[in-house]
Amino acid sequence: MTGMAAIMIFAAAAPAASRVAVLPPPIVTIAEHGARMVESTSDQLLAVFDVAITAGRDPLWSDSVRVGQAGVSYSQSLRQADEICPGRPRLSNDAYRSFESSRQLSFNLSRRGPREADSFSLSVRWQRPMSACEGGGNRGVSIEQQIEIAPGQTVRLNGDAGLAVSLTRHTP
Repeated sequence: MTGMAAIMIFAAAAPAASRVAVLPPPIVTIAEHGARMVESTSDQLLAVFDVAITAGRDPLWSDSVRVGQAGVSYSQSLRQADEICPGRPRLSNDAYRSFESSRQLSFNLSRRGPREADSFSLSVRWQRPMSACEGGGNRGVSIEQQIEIAPGQTVRLNGDAGLAVSLTRHTP
């Protein structure tokens, strides 16, 4: 019997129990008091939120997000050529390539600290284009705030230019 055939027979004859996946032990942390061991899992650090961001009555973005130790981040961006303005002299195509407008939205939510179960840092930034027919450019607003929100609660924050964010925290 060749060496390769012997290896294949040995592998096929190995008992099924030797091929069982071994799971890692749970995470164990020591309490500040130092005397008591506390078992914790990543599920205990997870907070789930429904998020809705609006500008006046216009929805900008909404979704359900999960915040763990690293927090959550979302962004969207659109860059495009400016609009053509009626009544203005038409520029060459080369001239239009240098005029752009952009629309951007970013959302960040993170825990303020490992022992702050209901305390979060929120950042929402919204940039929108101004009409090229009115001079062009962009305008931007943001909301950056520390919030306290327990499971089952909803927090609504209002910023400038109609920007608003609503957070509803799920109960575990």
